[in-house]
Amino acid sequence: MYTEYGPAMTLTRGWRRLLAGACAVGLFLAGGGGGDTDADSAEDRDYQGPLAEFFGWDDQPRDSSEASEQDRQRHYEVQDYIVTCMAEAGFEYQPEPFWADMQDARGWVDPFEEVWKLREEDPEAFAREYGYGLTTIDYSAVENGRPEPTPGPNEQYRESLSPAAQKEYDRALWGDWDMETSSNGDAGEAPDGGCTQEAYKAVYGPSEDDHSQFEALYEDWDQLYQRIENDPRLTEAVRAWSDCMADAGYPGLEDLYGGENLVYERQAEAYGWDTGDGGPGIEPMEPVEADPDEADLEGTPAPAPPTPVELDPEVKAELREFELAVAWADYECREEHDVERIQREVQYAHEEQFIEDHRAELEAYRDWLNELEGAA
Repeated sequence: MYTEYGPAMTLTRGWRRLLAGACAVGLFLAGGGGGDTDADSAEDRDYQGPLAEFFGWDDQPRDSSEASEQDRQRHYEVQDYIVTCMAEAGFEYQPEPFWADMQDARGWVDPFEEVWKLREEDPEAFAREYGYGLTTIDYSAVENGRPEPTPGPNEQYRESLSPAAQKEYDRALWGDWDMETSSNGDAGEAPDGGCTQEAYKAVYGPSEDDHSQFEALYEDWDQLYQRIENDPRLTEAVRAWSDCMADAGYPGLEDLYGGENLVYERQAEAYGWDTGDGGPGIEPMEPVEADPDEADLEGTPAPAPPTPVELDPEVKAELREFELAVAWADYECREEHDVERIQREVQYAHEEQFIEDHRAELEAYRDWLNELEGAA
């Protein structure tokens, strides 16, 4: 369980906003070449634009699996705080290991490490071999190859408590959660208090959600990516790409995610996913009857673990063939119409102007982010 002060704190709100806006207009799509492939350098592929350079975000790890020494240090500061806080509440607590240290200790290695490396270093080869990576990669290998988790000392300690004491333990550790859910099934409000919440506040400082002074800047920032998306140079390139995809047999694509969405829609149809449910690489689950032998504290039977839906091998093969065909056409059309170069030119021009028009606000925002990160 994580609060808003969880590990994602190291990925600043601004960097998330930049990524979200840029992805909305296809600025960070893997496989979009543009120009002579042999001339593409690692620096070209790592291009992020003037705003990333302004904030120094281009130096941050792109891969969420990467961890810095600062991440590790802060994690253990949080854990030490929780130990003291829980002791004051009358409970035992042992520091939880940092996730990267735990993976190293278990000897687990990402089985797709070379695949992700290929996607970054050679988009053409990735498109040929894996398409978009939706139906062409057996993601179940991740779980099958991961060591089975074993109960940690805190789980064992909690299980040794009475049901009433477990509730008090949870309240001390996580705070009082509003468990009411919204109409779409999202979790309720953040907890009120709790050692975990207090620890993150103590180590990371004020929440990033306390940012009302920058609301006007955020609105202008969102409009920036709308201007990029609607820039005639980019819309013309996307139209040319769409016409190219239509000639290849995939008509009606309106944006640069259209090819990938075609594959996902067919995948969802094959698995029987509802619109908007599931996700690329996620095996859908069949509902199962609740297990009466496993009940929560209120006596309600807990649901048994769901089982993955298995597709006929021929259907899987057809999905894979379709994905590879669409992705390769996508790649070639991007190359033919120099989409990536045009994207970068448009992004650069608009971001440069945005910095010029909002320099004072952006400098204040950068100072605020650096203070949050403890780097001021």
